[in-house]
Amino acid sequence: MRLRKGLSSLIFGKKEGFEMVKILDKKVAEVKARELYNLLFDTTRAIWNMNFETDLEEILDVLSIEKVEGELSGEMKKAFEALGRDDVSGFLMKENETYTIFVNMNEPIYRQRFTIAHEIGHFILKHLEGEEISISFRDEHSKTGSDPKEVAANSFASELLMPREIVEHLFMMSGSVSSVAKEMGVSAMSAEFRLRKLGLIS
Repeated sequence: MRLRKGLSSLIFGKKEGFEMVKILDKKVAEVKARELYNLLFDTTRAIWNMNFETDLEEILDVLSIEKVEGELSGEMKKAFEALGRDDVSGFLMKENETYTIFVNMNEPIYRQRFTIAHEIGHFILKHLEGEEISISFRDEHSKTGSDPKEVAANSFASELLMPREIVEHLFMMSGSVSSVAKEMGVSAMSAEFRLRKLGLIS
């Protein structure tokens, strides 16, 4: 009951009725990511059990989002190339009220994990609301920092995959960016960016 109430508040807001406002502020996105993590996991327990990777499969299950792993090939590849998108890491698709995350299985695991977290961000931040069928991509375009939705989803993913308490613990124990990255299932670049944001390195 607590989990269901917490998820309802997280996704739909605390006011009466469903809030369909798209969240574009990256600070709010980070707060939403922390709320989601804390609803499902416990950082103290994760550190004690040395279970440092965020369990994305459990999050997908709780949110009733289907994950599809595949290759970007054939007709799908041609369709994306026609749209000028030949570097797709993944996307979130909404069809009616069903959500599916496609992940490019040819990419490294750490990149797949960030893609999934990024697309969960689009879901929680309601970036596909207002349309029956809509697709949100994660590709090279999402890295430019020019689209507020992509910036917010990236901030959400970073916070979800690398909770402050766990990052601080791992860095205190190892003093190594690469060790933090390995233990948390993220890229060295993502780990370095997070450590800088937290003021642990300069």
